[in-house]
Amino acid sequence: MDLSIITVTYQSKKFIEKCILSILTNTLRINYEHIIIDNASTDGTVGLIETSYLPYVTLIKNSKNLGFAKANQIGVEKAKGDFFLFLNPDIEIYEGYLDTLITFMKTREDIGVLGCKLLDFQHAQSIKLMPTKSPLPSLWFFYLLNLRTLYHPKNPWLNQNFNMDIEQEVDCLRGAFMLIPRKIYELLGFCFDPAYFILMEDLDICQEVKRLGYKVFYNPQVHCIDFYGRSFFRTSSLWRYLQLSKSIQIYARKWYSPWHLLWIYPLRILGIFIRLPYLLKTTKKSV
Repeated sequence: MDLSIITVTYQSKKFIEKCILSILTNTLRINYEHIIIDNASTDGTVGLIETSYLPYVTLIKNSKNLGFAKANQIGVEKAKGDFFLFLNPDIEIYEGYLDTLITFMKTREDIGVLGCKLLDFQHAQSIKLMPTKSPLPSLWFFYLLNLRTLYHPKNPWLNQNFNMDIEQEVDCLRGAFMLIPRKIYELLGFCFDPAYFILMEDLDICQEVKRLGYKVFYNPQVHCIDFYGRSFFRTSSLWRYLQLSKSIQIYARKWYSPWHLLWIYPLRILGIFIRLPYLLKTTKKSV
């Protein structure tokens, strides 16, 4: 098996069909499997897949939401491919063929994780979907205090002048589309650290890849439409803040000095009270 495509769904009925069909259209000659792990969706995602797409995918149904990293781990343990493509359910492959990226990776033993060109739902380039720089602890300080507008008029974490048409090495990739060789999983024992529930596990694996001596790389030969976090934004604002702030704490403990935890943890709590007036207006239930 050349490629195992692994997709974690949660309340993804609106997008998963286009994702599956785009894979069927944009994969020509390689042997592949598509493994979908559903995190206890209640919107009909599972019913849609079972009714129309079981000949084309392998469906694993979790009885509860295990989060992004652990659900992907379940998929990896079932996967047979030499390469793993972690593909979000709200991604549609728009141009190019996955075969091209597999051929490219087979010639580049130095690459540990590969990303492609991500475009927004209007088929336009967006800085939010481009590879990023490694995060700075100072950015977290301003985020936790809800002062991001004061941080910098041009967020230094984003690649303001990134050329999306050039093949190149990068610091970090978006987790919406990540192609990873099996050897990375065999070295680490995971492709996404299960300590994370959701968010920042993509930044983490990029750091792990570089720590192992491999490159994080961008290849624009495949273009995807990224509808960008549509399932995630159906959750409550409070839940989203708690998950991101917790992931920040995990990432800081792992990759920076433990001294950062002395200010990150209390600012996580303070951040809730700062956001409280807005959070009280939120009516959506947390996951």
